[in-house]
Amino acid sequence: MATSREMRRRYDFFKEHAGYVVGRRAAGALDLARAEDYASAHGWYTTWEPDADGDPSSPDVREIEVAVLHDEDGEVLAALGGIEDADHNYRRVVEAELAQEAMAQGASRRRRTAHHRTGTTRHAAATRRRAWRRAG
Repeated sequence: MATSREMRRRYDFFKEHAGYVVGRRAAGALDLARAEDYASAHGWYTTWEPDADGDPSSPDVREIEVAVLHDEDGEVLAALGGIEDADHNYRRVVEAELAQEAMAQGASRRRRTAHHRTGTTRHAAATRRRAWRRAG
């Protein structure tokens, strides 16, 4: 687990780059910092792949990807597709959100498949992209 200094850096990052829910920005940033720390401590990692099913939201989109979170054994814990033109900061936010989702679902006990993406998940990704663009 991270030292308090490392957790503070993580918290500061997520407070700046995520957590846009009014009245919950600090709590959201702390939750993401904890999820990132948990994932790191347990050897979880994220791979990024082209999203063959991706539908660009505008003609300016250069790249659409799927982020896939894996546990230390390579098992898929969570995935999110339709991610457009993600920079390093946005990738870090998505990776922490996937870890947060996997933690909430008890990922160490229940495995998920990478291609189990529902319309709700795609809607959440589109909503997140719009919020990210407005904030940036």
